[in-house]
Amino acid sequence: MRNNQVSLSIITINLNNAPGLLQTLNSLKETPSDLYQHIIVDGASSDDSIEIVKRFGYRPYCEGEARSYLSESDNGIYHGMNKGLQLARGSHVLFLNSGDALQSTEALYNILEDIRDYDIIYGSIAIDIGNSMRVIEPPTLSREHRVPFVELPFHPSFVCSKKLLQLVGGFDEKYRYVADVKAIEGVISRTESIKKVNYTISTFDLNGITSDRGNQSKILSERIKLETTDLTRYQKRLLSIYSPGLVSFMKMGVPSRVLLYCAQLKLMILNIRYFRQWRKD
Repeated sequence: MRNNQVSLSIITINLNNAPGLLQTLNSLKETPSDLYQHIIVDGASSDDSIEIVKRFGYRPYCEGEARSYLSESDNGIYHGMNKGLQLARGSHVLFLNSGDALQSTEALYNILEDIRDYDIIYGSIAIDIGNSMRVIEPPTLSREHRVPFVELPFHPSFVCSKKLLQLVGGFDEKYRYVADVKAIEGVISRTESIKKVNYTISTFDLNGITSDRGNQSKILSERIKLETTDLTRYQKRLLSIYSPGLVSFMKMGVPSRVLLYCAQLKLMILNIRYFRQWRKD
């Protein structure tokens, strides 16, 4: 089915995750395909991913197709997300990667209604923690929210204007784990048209690369690198004293959220010290 007039593009990135992709597709199969575009960007999977996609009626990418897939080698998840962004026809985009699931058809209708009036909408996300689902409420965002190490919405519950995301350069591929964090921070600093919605948008897959406990210390290192990019040389020098210690604690098993809060507190202390030094100078 072809549909050139859509307001939402849902983009799914996949690589050799046939079970997760099936979960994502099952969450969308009852939704009206004429209301949005769905693009699957596959990194040349060698498992059954493409066979599953074809089973759901998806066709090789062609402009105007409501549901299509592109399968070719890429340079990682953020390269795939950038390709999906480029192919998106909707005014807004939602990244629902393989394993993530749309919460409900009702959530889709709500999203389509809300993006008429806002550049960004974001809501809560459900996480499967075994025998139950935990719903996580996002923080309240504003244009002044650009503070290092703050909690941000999960990208599967964050719907953003395509033009706004392109304005910040999409996803910075020099980062392996936190390019979505940089993109979200970038777009929320460039608009006041933001709405926090009171419904759950999606279910988050805990089997992704950023949820792997083995990657947590690397993620923290990248997050620190990202958040200190705009700091003064004085602040960078002070923060460099603490960064190795935070990574060491991560390797010892201290939860990443605790360490991010510690990093945020430490950065606040550094800001106070910097302000006092500035006053003296």
